[in-house]
Amino acid sequence: MNNRELSNREPVKARPFIKWVGGKGGISRKVLEHLPNEIENYYEPFLGGGAIFFNARKRLKNAFLSDVNAQLVQVYKVIQNNIDDLIRILDIHKKSHSKDYYYNIRSMHNLDNPVKMSARFIYLNKTCYNGLYRVNKNNEFNVPMGSYKNPAILDEKNLRACHEVLQNVNIQFGSFEDIEVHKNSVIYCDPPYDETYNQYTVNKFERDIQEKLRDKVLEWSRQGAKVIISNADTDYIRELYKNSVFTIIDIEAPRYISCKTDGRDSTQELLIML
Repeated sequence: MNNRELSNREPVKARPFIKWVGGKGGISRKVLEHLPNEIENYYEPFLGGGAIFFNARKRLKNAFLSDVNAQLVQVYKVIQNNIDDLIRILDIHKKSHSKDYYYNIRSMHNLDNPVKMSARFIYLNKTCYNGLYRVNKNNEFNVPMGSYKNPAILDEKNLRACHEVLQNVNIQFGSFEDIEVHKNSVIYCDPPYDETYNQYTVNKFERDIQEKLRDKVLEWSRQGAKVIISNADTDYIRELYKNSVFTIIDIEAPRYISCKTDGRDSTQELLIML
């Protein structure tokens, strides 16, 4: 990885380029309040829409982003390295969008071209019901089309801004268990929440994995890392992190509950820090 500081690049106003269940745009300011102003090595192993990364980018010297959703990781890499080709194909999707076209594109489960696969991923995300990412037991995307009058299939300005921000960022497919932290590291973990939707991949994020994450967080802390975890405010999570080494903060998070922008509610969440 090229270690040139991200903060030395021309400031770019980038934001998440996909909708994502549990996205952190609504609480990013609250999370950033607990991040250092300058971060030598930043890790985000549950990348999703990347809202915390995009909002914290000016503070970061080195960034290591990862996720267990292989297609999602590929999309980030294509935006990083093949932005012109991606925009060209998304423009075709935008001009061709219809109900029949949506289901035809959705049926293309085995595309082997990374750019075409990534354009498909973004197109389906922008036009499917509520931006939901769900796969069946064969790892095939199966969400129906949403009811949008004018879906934002191609936001070229933001995609190019994301392309700039992702330069010199390490993007990898992998689990939180694969992370080997460097000194002076900050790790932000946004796992699938307890008692909520967790079908982002074929393998669900069950409670035994929540416990593995807790153990890994303790290991990272012993190695000198600062760790922040987001999770649901449930009795199980409070019990899991009851050790006095953890600091638990209650926060209120906005939640969109329908495909209409005014369909919004809020819920209680936890920020857990070590």
